[in-house]
Amino acid sequence: MEALIRVQSILDSRLALEQGCLAMPDTANWKIMKPAPALIASLMMAMTLGFSAQAAKNKPTEYEPPATVLLGGTLIDGRGGPVMENSAIVIRGKKIIAVGAAKDTRIPKNARIVGIHGKIVMPGLIDAHIHINGSGGGSREPEEFGPRAISNNLRSYLKYGVTTVFDMAGNPFIDAQKQALSTGQMIGPRLFGVKYGLTAPDGHPLQLLKKTGRLKTLGPVYHTIADEAQIGPALAHIIADGTEGVMIYHKGSGFPVAGDAPKLSPGLLKALIDRAHAGKLKVFVHAESSAEAREAVAAGADVLTNSITSGEAGPELLAIMANRKIAYMPSLSRIEAIFRITENPNFIRALRGKVWSPVLDNYFTGKSIVMEGLTTPGVPAKARQMLATAMKNLRAAVRAGVPIVLGTNSGRPGALHGASVPREMLLMNQSGMTQMEIITAATGFAAKAIGKGEILGTVEKGKFADLLILNGDPRGDIRAMTDIWRVVRGGYILDPKGIPID
Repeated sequence: MEALIRVQSILDSRLALEQGCLAMPDTANWKIMKPAPALIASLMMAMTLGFSAQAAKNKPTEYEPPATVLLGGTLIDGRGGPVMENSAIVIRGKKIIAVGAAKDTRIPKNARIVGIHGKIVMPGLIDAHIHINGSGGGSREPEEFGPRAISNNLRSYLKYGVTTVFDMAGNPFIDAQKQALSTGQMIGPRLFGVKYGLTAPDGHPLQLLKKTGRLKTLGPVYHTIADEAQIGPALAHIIADGTEGVMIYHKGSGFPVAGDAPKLSPGLLKALIDRAHAGKLKVFVHAESSAEAREAVAAGADVLTNSITSGEAGPELLAIMANRKIAYMPSLSRIEAIFRITENPNFIRALRGKVWSPVLDNYFTGKSIVMEGLTTPGVPAKARQMLATAMKNLRAAVRAGVPIVLGTNSGRPGALHGASVPREMLLMNQSGMTQMEIITAATGFAAKAIGKGEILGTVEKGKFADLLILNGDPRGDIRAMTDIWRVVRGGYILDPKGIPID
């Protein structure tokens, strides 16, 4: 039978060590079904090693489950083509070793058969734009940014079927977090990211970090660029650190958290992107007005990480993006988060048990940035207009053939980790994207956008066995994406209901 693993956090983030408080878990509530001995050994090793800067030197032997066959499901492979009825997916260890029609696929001797007849199987989802050190809630209370919050936020992604996330700058602890996740010291999705952000002096998101009290902690991974002379040293530092790309903020508005902010000149932006490309860095750009987006594309951006919320994208810009395959992340749910609670005050209730309660509770405190925006005259109305513009531009981008990628910008005030993903999908659907287009945006296209298309994003031989198994069929209703039967992460079959949020 399949291994149903109810997991408890083993260690929290590197922040705990820096604060001198490495908390060990309560093991009384662990429930681990076969194969128990090897898994327990792995967990105990994780507890012994600790989550520290030395994690990179410790290479514990990871348990690899025996060959498993997911048999009989309807396969959506993440490439956007026809589905395959009655499929077979053969997994050994962390990887897929065969996939095809059940009648044509060789089943290894002694393989464990997991029948999924009547269910949908697809690649695990990818949220290509998050900020794991951000709260996603009211964003003012210290507990929202602590190690326990980060650990729970990572587990929330798994509960919503997300097996990979991409942290879009501003995380000085990402290397230790990645190591902890990859070795089983912490439970959550695969974590990739760019670590560093580049912006103008006093530019976005520095004002946001000041307001949330996070500038001192996260500020060191933001380089400010005032002139071309500062480009070389900044990029040399970033490249030497082995990061997976770089995030450039080319946004003049800090709405709704802060006022207008300086941004890079078009000439400086182009010089920066040219030098980044020369250093073999992928360039992600946050631009929100149509003018900013045009400047970013003209300068050579590889990915636009947010919606165009001001002005019309226009056919010329979208044609260039389609031709150059510049990925576009709508991030609609983080705009809706500014005012969503006014339209459905009870939506928080449905998230209990899937999102850490203190994050949800702090939505409503007197210090909450979400509530501050709601009570500021003009903010909800402007946010609604921004969302309408973003959805219109998304429709145009889809028609123009621009590759659309799911990225929620979770971690910003109100943009909840994990829970924002199905909401993003619904808003993409309401913008005119088909269900299959949305699934591809959250799998195959997302993997390519973050530079991981060779190992993730589609159900193919040789790729990681990161899968999502659904009870319902999202081809008829995208809301079926929340009716999850199991999540497969690196060959482990997990019951999302058994992943604790504590």
